[in-house]
Amino acid sequence: MRVKEFREKSERVKAMMHQENYEAAQEELRKDEKKLTSMIKKQEKVLFVAFHLLLNLAEDLQIERKMKNRQVINLLISMLGRNNPDLLFIVLNFLKKLSIFGENKNEMKELGIIEKLNRFIPCNNTLLLQIALRTLFNLSFD
Repeated sequence: MRVKEFREKSERVKAMMHQENYEAAQEELRKDEKKLTSMIKKQEKVLFVAFHLLLNLAEDLQIERKMKNRQVINLLISMLGRNNPDLLFIVLNFLKKLSIFGENKNEMKELGIIEKLNRFIPCNNTLLLQIALRTLFNLSFD
């Protein structure tokens, strides 16, 4: 079950609040929420390993250029909406590394990275705060 489907189902259950099968629907919704949470955790673990591997492979500039041509920046920016701190740290590190080059920096700005990085500025996790600020620092040069 996807997040969008879960939200739609949740809205349907809320709409049937005064019906007699509301309790059963609410229980089913709780089970679906547990499944979704479990799936998201597994997905984030896989994404962490995948992006960590890509970050290590990007040490070679030719491979980094190939990744950029395959829209890795889009993928990384879409991951900024996640909540897993380990995944966010790897993604922000990767974006910081990519933001050194002007063409990558311009693409990131076009994709709205600055707005997405704003959520990390008042952050309890100091590592995420530092890497977000370093990424913003790299993006500040023209």
